[in-house]
Amino acid sequence: MSHRSLASGLTALALASTALPALAAGYTQKSASWWGDPAVPAPNHVEMTVQGVQPDLKVSGNISFVLTCTLPQPSTMKLDTIVIQVDGTNVQAYYGSNARAILGQPRTFTVDTTKFSDGWHELRGRCYALETAAGPELGKQTQVTNGHQLYFKNGNAFVDNRSVVPGIVDAHSWYDTDAATGDQISYVYVQILNAHPLIDAPLKGVVPVTGLVTNAGTTTIAHWALKVDDVVITEFHDATQMHTINLDTRMLSNGPHILQFHGHGLARSGKQLAGQVDIPIVVQNDAQVCTVVCTPP
Repeated sequence: MSHRSLASGLTALALASTALPALAAGYTQKSASWWGDPAVPAPNHVEMTVQGVQPDLKVSGNISFVLTCTLPQPSTMKLDTIVIQVDGTNVQAYYGSNARAILGQPRTFTVDTTKFSDGWHELRGRCYALETAAGPELGKQTQVTNGHQLYFKNGNAFVDNRSVVPGIVDAHSWYDTDAATGDQISYVYVQILNAHPLIDAPLKGVVPVTGLVTNAGTTTIAHWALKVDDVVITEFHDATQMHTINLDTRMLSNGPHILQFHGHGLARSGKQLAGQVDIPIVVQNDAQVCTVVCTPP
């Protein structure tokens, strides 16, 4: 997969809450998916952004979301589904022509958290798109899911239905059957496992970043990369395990940056399903001297 940011396609999902205004004070989380030949990146990325993310926040009552889903251009895809889910259950969705009619337009979705048990849940925004280019992949679907965890508290029965590790934010990438082999590609999961220390305060010095790429399908995890502002910091190949990287923020200029975690699974056909999750970070070190890169004092 190209090391350009998957977020460059301007797909947006804006998140706010009328019941809990504090949600709007969160950060922006981008997720993206791509399927194709690693040597010839195709114009078929599917991307989204969630604004107002606060992983592990305790919420109650109604929470509302403004969703805008678009596709990077040029694109051979057409939007097919826009959906909000809790733990994989659809709360509200647009399908087919109804989804395409609101491509690029904001829509408000509301989740009534009182309809669910008290306890941990995963909130997901999802965009699905279909391939329109002539050939064996015509009509094949690519999905991207942008997820994070919330704690619902409404006085309902408590159900311990999730094994929760605080601070996880992720992209779920999904693809259809591989036209070349008939294999069901299914999911690749790209997760940042320690979001809180990365987003809760400005970063200084050496900061650990923990990531994990896994799958649920027929691919083999073949790549794991940590990037800042589209520049690769560290990467692993045949990376099937969790890694913690020490990010030296003194090599970055003070101010805002985008931390990008990327991974992909390789199919038997040689094509790949890639995913990426982006979160903002702020660097605040002591005085620096910067040319192309920064030199610590």
